[in-house]
Amino acid sequence: MAGSFDEYQRDKREREWRERVKRQKETMGNAERVQKASDWKRIGNEKIKAGNFWEARDYYREAIMFVEDLVDARRRERNELLVPLFCNLARVHLQLHENKLAEEAAAKALDIAAVPSNKVHASFYAKAHFRRGLARCELGRLEEACEDFAAAQKLQPESQEVTCHLTKLREQLAEGDQRRCTQGDEQKEHDEQRRKLVEKEKQALQLRLERRARAEQRQQMQEVFHKLAEGDMLYEEREREMEPVRMKEQETRKTLDLERNLLNIIDESKGLPATEDFDEFMTHKERRCKEQHGELEQKKRILDKKKREQEWKEEDEWKGHRDKHRERLEAERLAAESGGACAGSVVPPASSRSAEVSRWCEQRMRELLLFASVERELLDLHCISTVGFKELVGGEAATGRATVKAMVTDVAKLTGEAAVFKLNVTKPALHYFDYFLKLEWEVAIA
Repeated sequence: MAGSFDEYQRDKREREWRERVKRQKETMGNAERVQKASDWKRIGNEKIKAGNFWEARDYYREAIMFVEDLVDARRRERNELLVPLFCNLARVHLQLHENKLAEEAAAKALDIAAVPSNKVHASFYAKAHFRRGLARCELGRLEEACEDFAAAQKLQPESQEVTCHLTKLREQLAEGDQRRCTQGDEQKEHDEQRRKLVEKEKQALQLRLERRARAEQRQQMQEVFHKLAEGDMLYEEREREMEPVRMKEQETRKTLDLERNLLNIIDESKGLPATEDFDEFMTHKERRCKEQHGELEQKKRILDKKKREQEWKEEDEWKGHRDKHRERLEAERLAAESGGACAGSVVPPASSRSAEVSRWCEQRMRELLLFASVERELLDLHCISTVGFKELVGGEAATGRATVKAMVTDVAKLTGEAAVFKLNVTKPALHYFDYFLKLEWEVAIA
């Protein structure tokens, strides 16, 4: 289920805020980030003293983002800032009834304090346990809250506040469900008071934000009016940057106008109407470019075909030379065998022979495939929904039978190898071939 519009706006503001802080952080050094976080922490503490928990939360969160990914060389400064910031952020979340967020903030402070090398003071360790316990109490996880209170009391046994909360929680757990039922109405009333207080603070914050936005808008308008009064153009720098672009566009337009005038002179000499409208001229120009492109493609195909035919011709010549060479070798072999027989010597038969016949196979396959044709009769034309096929057979209403004829017009690609092996004179020869074919067809439908 999609979230409400308010949730969408809240998420959008959160993303924009994080991106803004990230960009600002990338322009600052480590020392500047530490100083910025310290300043934001101080302002957040002042906001808490003034009761402005919403703004205090934003200052603490931004301060955490500035130092949470500092290098290890500044680990001591990072931990000295992060632990109290997380503790204070947990306190603010508790005041705003964001109990889950308060628990998470306190848990992060405890994770840092749990590392002995970080050397976190026991007071911060106890404060984090205490505030996580308060958050867990609000979430109804009383046993876990009791463990946190006990850990805080162990770290700070002199704290009366921790002892008081721990004692009350233990009594509450001891009394059981009956006491929780009797205090249900009081808790609801307390929650209602808290809710009203938070709502009142939200309204006050919204009012302050609106006043601030109106003041910023007035300030911007005054600055704009001041610039206008001094005679400075608002977009003067942008206008200067765009001047070369405009000049280039004007030159292009002049060139096109000159081309149009020349074509009009040619068309008038041929008795054709002139084209005065610029948009119409651009339409005709685009159409002529497409026609020229089609003609160039056709010429390219013709040249490619002529090139292949020349290669075939050269291969035919090569084949003739190869055949003559083989006949000469065979004649020499027979002459040698007959001469040896006359001399009384015995020529042992070859145990194995092999011959490469790739060239011959390619030539023979071209001869067999070129202008080869197939023909087939289609029975149900009405079941074919292809628009192009319907145009070929006579429109959408075409039904009945039709004959499809296809003929190979060109062997576009023929690659591979072939060979003949004769391993034994008493056994038949082995034939091997492996080819990849790419054919061009012409199809007709009758």
